[in-house]
Amino acid sequence: MLVTAARCTMFLAPGVRFDSDQAVVGMMAEVARAICVEPATWPERGTRMLREHLPLMVGGYPSPIRVVGVSAGMGQGNPGLAPWVAALTLAAVVAGVRARRTPGPPPTAEGVPAAALPWFLLLCGLISTTVYGFLACTQLSPNTLRYDLLVIFVPVGALLAGLRAPAAPVRAALVTATLVWVASSFGDYRALAAEVRSGRWPDYRGQAIQMLESRGLTALWGDYRLAYLVSFRSQERVTVAPDESPRIDEYAARAAAAHAPLIGAGECAQGEELVPGFWLCPPPDAK
Repeated sequence: MLVTAARCTMFLAPGVRFDSDQAVVGMMAEVARAICVEPATWPERGTRMLREHLPLMVGGYPSPIRVVGVSAGMGQGNPGLAPWVAALTLAAVVAGVRARRTPGPPPTAEGVPAAALPWFLLLCGLISTTVYGFLACTQLSPNTLRYDLLVIFVPVGALLAGLRAPAAPVRAALVTATLVWVASSFGDYRALAAEVRSGRWPDYRGQAIQMLESRGLTALWGDYRLAYLVSFRSQERVTVAPDESPRIDEYAARAAAAHAPLIGAGECAQGEELVPGFWLCPPPDAK
């Protein structure tokens, strides 16, 4: 039954498909290997989630912006935002629960999904954070933040639920608190924009993409951390398939057909450094 359900579920990336039941079983095995139930680590991981990860995700953990992969010298984060967002989320959930208990007209068939959406988002965010924080084998670090981006659904879902409250003052308070959250982060965005305009941090990856296009290199292999970034930044004018565990069949097929070279973030034998930290290396099958 699980195999049948997985084959009928469209939850994978474009170009990724299940060709057989064996592929489904293999995917399930990969997921199982990524789960590590180790209760002894939960206190330490929980502490890090509360003190570092969750505050960082809502802009409440002061730190250099470099820790999240942005090439800039500025810092980011406001230490008061973490408790602010926590209080906003809790207040919104309470308002949303009370709104559900308020008698009203029976929901129409079209209205049921809209009423359930906030709680669906909230549940998705909670599940993501629980799995990332306590069940995944992944180490908690800024390099793995992307695995828990759905955590933002927690305050978003709570806010949408709270905005269904019938009392106008409650809705106004929630909107005001959200605007304070956004405004508190505005200074960080302004500082980042100023650094970009100053030219202190050249866009080396953008320059590398232009060089690849000028050489007619539009299908490549690459390091995992560069592959999808280059494909996205170039709007797929240059498609790059990871040389390990490629996930998009079309990218891999194009790179294989072109006997394509590989782009990497580190020095390689017989390679050429296009820009600092961006190397053009021989094809993987030439190693």
